Amino acid sequence: MIKNYIYKTFVLSIMILTLSSCNKDEDILFDTPFISLEALNSASAGPVNSDQEFTAEYKIYLNSGAIDRNVEVEYEIIVGDGLVAGRDYELITKSNTLIFFPGIYDMPIRIKWLRTCVRDEDTGVIISDSLDENKDTSITIKLISNTENLPLGYPGPDQLKKEIKIKKTKAK
Repeated sequence: MIKNYIYKTFVLSIMILTLSSCNKDEDILFDTPFISLEALNSASAGPVNSDQEFTAEYKIYLNSGAIDRNVEVEYEIIVGDGLVAGRDYELITKSNTLIFFPGIYDMPIRIKWLRTCVRDEDTGVIISDSLDENKDTSITIKLISNTENLPLGYPGPDQLKKEIKIKKTKAK
């Protein structure tokens, strides 16, 4: 009888602990306004294959309550020495500054990734690929500043989502 009681108590305790640990992956909420940067989807996040051609979208988010004035955000795009504009990619968004007007909370940065891989139409075998993987074949988008002096990236010491690095790789 006592063994049965101890066993039931033990099983009940384990169940309570298990159920109480659920929902630990809830959305993280911040009480401080900040500006962050994210790839719109997994294709944009990379790696980008050299036989792909598409326009990728990266979003700068103004994470705050209502702001009644414009917020100007400056960012930079750092291109690795293994990429050539017009051959490997094209910057669709030409400016390095975006303006959030009141009521606007996300703004896009667009990059068109260009196909550098040429395949034989019949066999699908790669004939040529101008991408040099011995060099830096990445593009980094990095938040620099804003007119409201809001934190860049998620609040905290790691400043996650302050920059994105997208790598272009050779097709296989």
